[in-house]
Amino acid sequence: MTHAALADARMPKRQMSMMAACLILTALIEVLAIFHHPHVQDRDQLHATLEIVSLSHLSGWIHGIAIGCCLLIAYFLGELLGKQIPAPVMRLAALVYAAGITTWITAATVDGWVLGRLAGSLPHDTVADLESNARIFKMCMACVVASTNLGFVLSSVGIFVASVGLLRKGLPWQIAGTLGLLVGAALSFSILAGRLTMDGHGALVAVGLQGLWFVSLGIVSLKTTWGS
Repeated sequence: MTHAALADARMPKRQMSMMAACLILTALIEVLAIFHHPHVQDRDQLHATLEIVSLSHLSGWIHGIAIGCCLLIAYFLGELLGKQIPAPVMRLAALVYAAGITTWITAATVDGWVLGRLAGSLPHDTVADLESNARIFKMCMACVVASTNLGFVLSSVGIFVASVGLLRKGLPWQIAGTLGLLVGAALSFSILAGRLTMDGHGALVAVGLQGLWFVSLGIVSLKTTWGS
């Protein structure tokens, strides 16, 4: 009976440790994926079209990895924070964060697959074709940037709300909560004020800052799990 009870007590610790380690690893993979996101900078319309086509396969893989990491991170956060945050705060944070990643996934889908398919299927034989394609690409990218901005604002607000709930816990969680407050407030206000735009650099900054909070949560969870 004693050995069975000890085994049952250790099992949650092993599970929580695995969740925390996976959160850290997934956050780092997401940052690495966004760092390798391809960008088209050629101003020549024909060359830009051909470059979008040539990069579409890589772009699809990068966005697929980032979307997968985003969903895994949401799952790990739910498992790690579910017992640390009051239920009403957790529900609000989860709702706002889920809305954010849904919007971000929509933008990533357009950027990772729709844009490349359009570039490959639209005619680009004449100057009129290229001008028409350029207008379509600009519309798509405007949609991608706007959706990404909204997605990161909502997910940052979700981080802010969740961090408020962590301030009632012990010192390690309070430190993670304070970092989350700073990250959530800085990102949401910077994006809303137009100081941070979700182009290649802006997206990397946003993913990096949110990833910093995810890693801090993983470290605190590991520390508190095995320190108790």
